[in-house]
Amino acid sequence: MIAVNLLKKPSYSNFISASCFVGLHLILIGGFLQITAGIMGFRRNDHLTGTAFIVFATLWTFQGGMMILTKVLNTDVTKTALPILIAYITVALSLFICSLFVNFIIPPVLVAMTLTLTFESLGLFYTWGKKTAAAFELMIVLAAIYAVIVLTTKGISQRYILPGFGNAPIDPLLIKRNVSKSKKKEKRKNTKYAEPMGLGYLGNIIPASVVCFVGFGYLEDMTGLVIAVSCGSLLNIMASYYSFLRGDLFNSVQFIAHSIFWASKTLFYFLVTDSDLSIKVTFYGSWGVVLVLLFITVCSSTQTLAVFMYNCLLTLTSILSVEHIPETTRNYTFGVSAILVWLFTMYISTAHLLNSCAEKPVLPLGSEIVTEDHLFCCSGKERYIILTIYEKSQLQPNLSSFV
Repeated sequence: MIAVNLLKKPSYSNFISASCFVGLHLILIGGFLQITAGIMGFRRNDHLTGTAFIVFATLWTFQGGMMILTKVLNTDVTKTALPILIAYITVALSLFICSLFVNFIIPPVLVAMTLTLTFESLGLFYTWGKKTAAAFELMIVLAAIYAVIVLTTKGISQRYILPGFGNAPIDPLLIKRNVSKSKKKEKRKNTKYAEPMGLGYLGNIIPASVVCFVGFGYLEDMTGLVIAVSCGSLLNIMASYYSFLRGDLFNSVQFIAHSIFWASKTLFYFLVTDSDLSIKVTFYGSWGVVLVLLFITVCSSTQTLAVFMYNCLLTLTSILSVEHIPETTRNYTFGVSAILVWLFTMYISTAHLLNSCAEKPVLPLGSEIVTEDHLFCCSGKERYIILTIYEKSQLQPNLSSFV
């Protein structure tokens, strides 16, 4: 809304037509409502709905921002929008796989969303792609109307019309897996907030897609891509916030570190041009990010094997992207490693979200490599004493408040 109000100033009114704002307010309102619904979904411990609403809210934010840039800068955004649409296609496919374990109304919507984004990508080059995408968008609208009616008349619809959204196409209770027993002590399941790990990893798909296309020379203008990477950072920040609320310190720090890495790389491509060779040679800030990711990798050894391997790959990617590597070589190494991160992110995000929805390990993530006691060189008894002392110190009243 700030951007829209800024463009309404008299200084911009000479070259911005009224068509810039046609439908833009609806996109902004829809995005705001979806973010609100996503927050409420996480509060109600609804893993898939909270994740899907927040993810697609960032999609509408990107489209609204690109609509403004198209009118303001009067530039062709065909190449800029393509990698973002491809990234959201993979995100929609991941959400579709997870929705098969929830109810019968969400999978058709996500299939329609995937096909809509696919034909929108083709519509950047062919006119018939836009028309085909409009047909699938109509299916999304009809499904949304049905969902609103069912939720509004929930009691009547469940009793006389349909049992809510119906049963899931795949019953997770029928899935049997032989899971190796973990060395980690079982903790009481936190049901106050939904698990945000799937949301946090999905936020890495968007910047990884951008880096792939930029590294291989397909994109040169980073103006619109900064908006897309900001949307991915929003997903990381939301996941970090809910991890903090759940008392998950590792994931809270991990997703913020991932956001910093992708944002720093994108801003470097955006702000530093090819002519600024002296700045590139003396730019040592990337090594600080490498050290942070290396520390996260060491700590992730107490998590699942998949999380540890993912952080190893991301740390390697950060090393292959430092500015001291020659530009032609760096673009190739950064682009190839970003493709690997993209593919691994699709699996690990789907696995976390699917296992959360099914409440059982459907896709394997492995067990932890080392326990926390061995990593921090602390025995179980010593750790128990430390935690007991800490808990007692928290329970003692603050006498200074009575003075």
